[in-house]
Amino acid sequence: MAFENKILLAGLDLDGTLLKNDKTISAFTAAAMRSARTRGIQLVPVTGRPLSGIPKCVTELGVCDYAITTNGAAITDLKTGKRVYSAPIGHEKTVLLMKTLEKNGVLFEAFADGFGFLKPELMERYDHKYKNTPVGDYIHSSRKIAEDPLQLFSDEEKCADEIFISCKRREERDRLAEKFAADREIQLCRLEDTFLEITRRGAEKGTAFLHLCALLGIDRKHTAAFGDNANDLSLVKAAGVFIAMGNAAEEFKSQANVVADTNEQDGVAKMLNKF
Repeated sequence: MAFENKILLAGLDLDGTLLKNDKTISAFTAAAMRSARTRGIQLVPVTGRPLSGIPKCVTELGVCDYAITTNGAAITDLKTGKRVYSAPIGHEKTVLLMKTLEKNGVLFEAFADGFGFLKPELMERYDHKYKNTPVGDYIHSSRKIAEDPLQLFSDEEKCADEIFISCKRREERDRLAEKFAADREIQLCRLEDTFLEITRRGAEKGTAFLHLCALLGIDRKHTAAFGDNANDLSLVKAAGVFIAMGNAAEEFKSQANVVADTNEQDGVAKMLNKF
């Protein structure tokens, strides 16, 4: 396969895309990433994870200069650790959302400062579901317990990048989504059966991706992005070439320019080697 334009920047979703199901990358993928970087291609993790959740198997390769995290709410220069772009939920809206969720007895995480802050009860739920799994390891590496998450946002300058809601049942999640749907300051993304992500309206992976392109002086026609899930859809229009993973749902793959092999079969690496 030959690409019409030379690829200079590749956005890499992590879970279900770059990472295998055990949340690692293969030696083949690591080699492909190193090779791409030596050819001058910027490799950028583009993830719903907070900054602390980017695994060492990715960061320790030393091939990524920037990362787009929390679904586009932040871009961080990985060399300096400083943010070069930020699109958080406003302080008042952050507090209002958290109070509404607490009033309704809904457990949630507030993503800020590169971590997810959550009550012990939610960590217990995660431990019950993900104990001794790669997902459980990821959660423990990127979350901090907060007995009173609202107290963390007492400073009027403090904002959340994202509110991540964890419901017990799909019906509960869908009711919450309907409740918040009319709020024009935020946007929602439903994940799996029981999760709901809330970010500032306009803060999405595609927007941050285009901002980084502008920062680096790279025309979008010279970019590619890989994804597999609903929170990657904004990358379809942002990237010059959008590549869906073979493990993505059919309706997702139908919107892609190219379909790669699965995440378990080094789909990203095989495409990088063709750039």
